[in-house]
Amino acid sequence: MSDSGSLFNPTEVSRVAGWLSNADSGLEGYAYTNIDQYFPVGAARNRLVDSIVGACAAFAPRLPNWPMYCEAIETSEIVSESSYVPGNPTPGPPSTPSVNYDSYGTQNGANDPTVGLLQVRFSSTVHDYNYYGPLATIEAIGCNWPSALTTQADVASFWTTQGGTVTYLTFMEDPACNIPLAAWYVYMNATGNGGANAVYAANYCAGDGVAGNVVVGLLSYLEGPGFTRPADPNNSYPAGIKTRFAKLLSGLPSPDPFGVTLSPDVSEYCR
Repeated sequence: MSDSGSLFNPTEVSRVAGWLSNADSGLEGYAYTNIDQYFPVGAARNRLVDSIVGACAAFAPRLPNWPMYCEAIETSEIVSESSYVPGNPTPGPPSTPSVNYDSYGTQNGANDPTVGLLQVRFSSTVHDYNYYGPLATIEAIGCNWPSALTTQADVASFWTTQGGTVTYLTFMEDPACNIPLAAWYVYMNATGNGGANAVYAANYCAGDGVAGNVVVGLLSYLEGPGFTRPADPNNSYPAGIKTRFAKLLSGLPSPDPFGVTLSPDVSEYCR
């Protein structure tokens, strides 16, 4: 899906805008404080809303109600990853910095932090999307994909050392890039990493995906595709996201979207 007009359904935009503006919608109070501070009503709020809606129009499983489910999951996941402070990795009141240098991001001379609302990492999510994801789709959402990456050789020394540079920090911090990247990664894994062994993007796009579910997708995002199996729905990461999800939707739908089996769809997630 790359038609930008089809990505921003006014009904979906209104729904997500309401979630982000109404403090009774289901997010924690500090999240609303942060949204008002970092994404005030106007251009910044509009870009945030459109990024969530566009990401889900593009990458939610192609099943009834799933754009809405995806919007609620991503709206909640941002609280778990940053609490709507761009780059803050710890839920809670506003704080800095805008990037998080964990042990993985600094090992062996790496410059590979997690960045932005959904703490995207250059060497994993950006790397995989660059080589396997549909570039026209993310650009239609509003992401200005760096042209240099389209001809970049797949060399580990580049991908592990450039994520913390100004050029790529700015790119990853943009909600129109950050949120769709994370949504793509979550739902590619949700629809294809459900087997006993890890399925990576290259394998998925080669047609080797194994059906999974949202818990699989979220744990793949949190821990990488090689997460500890079986997928634990009681893990605090998917469980916390599910709690907010149910509040945003005024109840948990039936069947439970977090447990619904989602099948691979190479045409949606791969170029």
